[in-house]
Amino acid sequence: LGVLLIPFCALVFYKKINNKTCNIFSVLLLMATFFTWKSYQPEQQDPPYAYYAQITQKCEPHLSTAKLVIAPNALAEYFTYTLKIDAMPWLPEYKIPQDQLWRIAIGIRPQAFQYYLPNKKTYSVGLEYTLLKEADWQKFVALVEQDKDKDLLDRIYNKNNPMKIRPAFLLQKKKM
Repeated sequence: LGVLLIPFCALVFYKKINNKTCNIFSVLLLMATFFTWKSYQPEQQDPPYAYYAQITQKCEPHLSTAKLVIAPNALAEYFTYTLKIDAMPWLPEYKIPQDQLWRIAIGIRPQAFQYYLPNKKTYSVGLEYTLLKEADWQKFVALVEQDKDKDLLDRIYNKNNPMKIRPAFLLQKKKM
């Protein structure tokens, strides 16, 4: 609603439209809100916060040395808020010690991790969520790529498993 109102208010402020047009537009906008107020359905549109609470609780005992956790977007936000450990949906653009960088992977069966990383610690923290060190994840990805397992690669490179470095535009600080 604000996206529609801001340009309109700017036009009114600069007197580019007359009062009659302003009144008609305001009434139409108000009428439209009566049709859209029921369109927001939290159970369908919000992240599963109760499930994220369970995942976060299962992760906490393993992250005593963690400084950063790579996780899907909404989970990363929830994780940072509840545990006060930085989490983000990007690979960091800066160096961080291997024992302090972790990942929550989605959609990979525990058997796949056991097959490719038999001597590494991975923790199942949810139905499709696995906690592991980022160095182990990178080794896992390299081994799967070497094996050319298309199904597993599709699950690794989906939108829920962050694989890109944080873009520069997110790092730029605004000048005051």
